[in-house]
Amino acid sequence: MKRCRALLVALCLVHLAAPAAPAAEPVPTAYDPKQAFEETDANGDGVVDPPEFYDRMTEIFYLGDVNKDGTLDRAEHDAVVVIVTDFSVVDTNGDGKVSLIEFFRARQEVFEEVDTSRDGTLSEEEVVTGFRGPEKPAGAAK
Repeated sequence: MKRCRALLVALCLVHLAAPAAPAAEPVPTAYDPKQAFEETDANGDGVVDPPEFYDRMTEIFYLGDVNKDGTLDRAEHDAVVVIVTDFSVVDTNGDGKVSLIEFFRARQEVFEEVDTSRDGTLSEEEVVTGFRGPEKPAGAAK
């Protein structure tokens, strides 16, 4: 379940349209999974297919790479993921940085978990549900 929520790292397509001023504190904005879906569904066919997904993940990776060293350190990684993920799990070689390949691998797992229809694409409903996480039964502990 934690991984499913981590997916939306995958589609948890962060809005990084304009870089923040160097001395300015970033202003958090509410994440809208429907808007993220629309932005990722480049051809407008109502689903996010793997090429659209990887295009978006590449964009997010390089927007997040603030120091432009070709990797994401912990702070950069945490800034671009919508749902908090365990950095040490994504950083598979333990070098303290996440490469584009490591980023893709982690997001692919999330893509597969959110793709509940198992059709190889993500619908808007799957993205929204994946972002929110599984519904808890009435009376379940929080």
